[in-house]
Amino acid sequence: MSTLLKLVRKFPWYFIIFSIYPALSLMASNLQEEKFIVVIRPIFLSILLSISIFFVAYLLTRDIQKGGVISFYICLLFFSFGHILTLFENSTIAGVQVGRIRILGVLFFFLFFIGLSGILRTKKLSIKISKGLLAFSLFLTIIPAWMIIEYQINLQTVQASKSNEKLDDLPPNTNSDYKPDIYYIIFDAYSRNDVLGQAYEFDNSPFINQLKNLDFFVADCSESNYLHTLFSLPSSLNMNYLQELDPRLQPPNYDYFLLQDLIKHSSVRRTLKLQGYKFIAFENGYINTQIKDADIYVKNSNISFSYLFNSYINPFEEMFLKTTAVVALYRIDFGSVSDWLIKNRFPYYEQVNTFNSQIRNLSEIPSVNGPKFVFVHLNTPHRPFIFDEDGEILTDPGYYADNGKSISKKYERDGYIKQIINLNRRFLPTLNKILSDSKNKPIIIIQSDHGHDTQNRSKILTAIYFPDQQYDALYPSISPVNIFRIVFNKYFDTSYSILPDKVMEVYPEQDFSYFPVDDTLHCGQR
Repeated sequence: MSTLLKLVRKFPWYFIIFSIYPALSLMASNLQEEKFIVVIRPIFLSILLSISIFFVAYLLTRDIQKGGVISFYICLLFFSFGHILTLFENSTIAGVQVGRIRILGVLFFFLFFIGLSGILRTKKLSIKISKGLLAFSLFLTIIPAWMIIEYQINLQTVQASKSNEKLDDLPPNTNSDYKPDIYYIIFDAYSRNDVLGQAYEFDNSPFINQLKNLDFFVADCSESNYLHTLFSLPSSLNMNYLQELDPRLQPPNYDYFLLQDLIKHSSVRRTLKLQGYKFIAFENGYINTQIKDADIYVKNSNISFSYLFNSYINPFEEMFLKTTAVVALYRIDFGSVSDWLIKNRFPYYEQVNTFNSQIRNLSEIPSVNGPKFVFVHLNTPHRPFIFDEDGEILTDPGYYADNGKSISKKYERDGYIKQIINLNRRFLPTLNKILSDSKNKPIIIIQSDHGHDTQNRSKILTAIYFPDQQYDALYPSISPVNIFRIVFNKYFDTSYSILPDKVMEVYPEQDFSYFPVDDTLHCGQR
């Protein structure tokens, strides 16, 4: 036993600890976009790589200290290669472009042989080297680990203060027996019909007409109040403009966690809870709109397994691989190895799984007893473009190869329209089932958080269904900030004023300032 403890104490654990750092650091830099589970495979494979190198080095040297140093050194070169390539990608020295695979490859092989020969020629490594590398590895790894922990703590503890205008003061459990279910369905980046015709030469009127045939009111001139999800949804779900919601959102303040909290614990949610409504939210893959503390959180149980056990390389893994020496496989043709990487690089397996799950589960919601407020954020037709018109996966990487963006305007246009057609076809049967299976006719709000292309980003789809099909209070240019005000006035006897419909852009890099946006395609006034 004493021999085993002695071996454990002398073992160079630092190379394993160091191998965790690259993936953990990348995760810490992408906390707002990624789930923690995506870092598990990169960490596991990094540890496996470092241990494999160590055992080979130990078999060659019969010295665990040299084996540890060799593993650490090779991992250092391997995990830093992609970063160095990016850093020097556009740099030239004496007319030579140094940021190229072949140039840096030669340099790194030189460093590899020089370092390896230096370690092998050393008769005995000082224990101080191991202690120093252990302290260095722990220091590196603790920093991103603490960032992740701190993020999770902030995510749990932030609380939004209430709006200056009290929005959740309705008396609980009004006498009315008629409490229709309320569906708030977000189509991410779904542009308005006139924009689709002018900017994309696509006629979406068949879908719009089908909504109208189902007695929906379609706001032909609707615009979002903000141009990004993280600003648009806090505003619509709290029925006010951001700068009016909380003093912490006044320039020059910027509180990311507060914006998240305004989505997750909104005034609309609180108000309907007082009326006896259950709150139902769907898992959607976008961390800012995942509301896990809902009364019912509809989760795709296969998501975790799909991350860990499918053969596809997900977006985080691809981003991680491109920071390592594996980036060479993306830049140079290595035959069957590169072919395998391209074949298995479809990085959006989770998005496919999530969308299919959302559509499938949404149609079953009418069976839940009691009045309910249902919030579902469909991350489509937003990039990445992963579906064709019939719901099949787009295997051509041109649609999403540029970090989720298309590689050309043609791919961009075609991919966006394919997403819209697929969404239209998949959603309409679900919508019909909701209408037919609901005990009482529901209120349904189908709305985009923002448009797609930059020029027309505020022009959005907005379609609203009222049980009595009386739409006198609605108007063609209604914006999201007023939708729930009108719903509450109509069905809960409130008297919220209708706010001016404004389009605002938010620039956090400019002291979190708000700027009105010129409307070049405005199609009507209220």
